[in-house]
Amino acid sequence: MSRYQRQLLLPGWGPDTQAAVGRARVVVIGAGGLGCPALQYLAAAGVGTLGIVDDDRVAMTDLHRQILYTEADVGAPKALTAAAALHRLNPEVRIDTHAVRLTTANALEMLQRYDLVLDASDNFGTRYLVNDACALLGRPLVYGSVSRFEGQVAVFHWSGPKNGPDGQNGSAARTPGAQITRPGGADYRDLFPHPPAPGEVPSCEEAGVLGVVAGIIGNLQALEAIKLITGLGRPLDGRLLTYRALDQAFYEVGITKTEERGPQTREAFETWPYPDGCGAIKNATTYTTVDNATFDALRASADVLVLDVREWGEQPPVHTFPHEQYPLSQLRNSPGIYTGRTIVVFCQSGLRSREAATLLAKENTVFQLEGGILGWMNHQNTTR
Repeated sequence: MSRYQRQLLLPGWGPDTQAAVGRARVVVIGAGGLGCPALQYLAAAGVGTLGIVDDDRVAMTDLHRQILYTEADVGAPKALTAAAALHRLNPEVRIDTHAVRLTTANALEMLQRYDLVLDASDNFGTRYLVNDACALLGRPLVYGSVSRFEGQVAVFHWSGPKNGPDGQNGSAARTPGAQITRPGGADYRDLFPHPPAPGEVPSCEEAGVLGVVAGIIGNLQALEAIKLITGLGRPLDGRLLTYRALDQAFYEVGITKTEERGPQTREAFETWPYPDGCGAIKNATTYTTVDNATFDALRASADVLVLDVREWGEQPPVHTFPHEQYPLSQLRNSPGIYTGRTIVVFCQSGLRSREAATLLAKENTVFQLEGGILGWMNHQNTTR
């Protein structure tokens, strides 16, 4: 217990509370800018079992905010690399790795093993999928998101004791860890009823993010998880906390419950049309997703059209190989502009090119670059 001595000195903590933390099973979706700090502090606090869900690999552009990794880890699977770092931090914690993409085919079976879900993902499809899975399973969800200089945190699907604002009533309200799972409470769809249109909201790859802000939001998510486990304080159930870094301001708004809900059964969930490729069947249309090596082979062919579907003026510019540019915003209105061609499509990070590939595949043979031009450039830099 010497590892946790400073926690044990806290009012309302004690050995029983620490034991509840040790029994807790928390899964973190995404081992990136939010997931890295959250995982570090949950492991340091002694959470008994931590699950990590991430199918991505470490990139050089991750290192300014994903602080579990170093340059030596570039190219390595995030889930396995994060697990190794966390084991060095606290060998007492069990780490379960899920180095796969979360989809409608595996989410319910995977998440039901845990008491609490922390969503540190970076795309809307996964956020809606995780929210709906938690609603069906009755699992509390700690939500976080970050963009540029701002971030948000909230708690969904938890309806526990309404503790006072002094933060001292939680341990008196219930035995620590006795009922982490409390079905009810606000839903992510109360806040955002429908996903935005593809390309409407830029991702971190496109808009940028300050690494410190990701660290702050990830730590706040870890704090909310610890509050739910221990019963201390007042969780952010029904409240959205927003942080603005440039004026160092926190503000809070209430979340009004609505009638908007996702799938109501497991069968409906497994066929629900989530965006961003989170469905059980990826690329049901006729285009083919390719990696960097295949992309290089395709663009070397004189018969292949390489098409950039980013908006005009997006950075970085591409001067390395010949290509055409036709922004997705225009392609939506004229998908038949190309016919009978072999086309390999890319965008910034690989999201918008999926929609473009779907549109173009009706009249063409289409390939889509997974990871986008940023992933391709990073691959070029690391293989020189």
